[in-house]
Amino acid sequence: MKTLRWVLCFSVALFLTAPALSLAHSGRESRGAEWLQDHLRPGRRPEAYRRMLRDMGYAITVNGDTPDYVEYDITKRDQAYRVKIGIDQDTGKAVQIDVVPEREERAEAWSRYRR
Repeated sequence: MKTLRWVLCFSVALFLTAPALSLAHSGRESRGAEWLQDHLRPGRRPEAYRRMLRDMGYAITVNGDTPDYVEYDITKRDQAYRVKIGIDQDTGKAVQIDVVPEREERAEAWSRYRR
């Protein structure tokens, strides 16, 4: 009977803490996205952002590349983000940059690939 009680208590505790752990991870991703957004300021050519991200240690996959828009999927360890860059067609420089956290599964897949 005591064993059943312990198993039940442990199961309830795990059930209650799992959402908090998930939220903590998503909060870290959001902070990372905000940090990248602050450091990738508009006004440069797309190649400069690609070089900056590579120098920061990110692996980069080009998702879209048109004269007015570039999209990168970037990963580093367990971090994965999508960087969306709006480009002025006249100057070829970025006018808007958005950094969005990617799903955890993509980062895990990259971690398995790098091993």
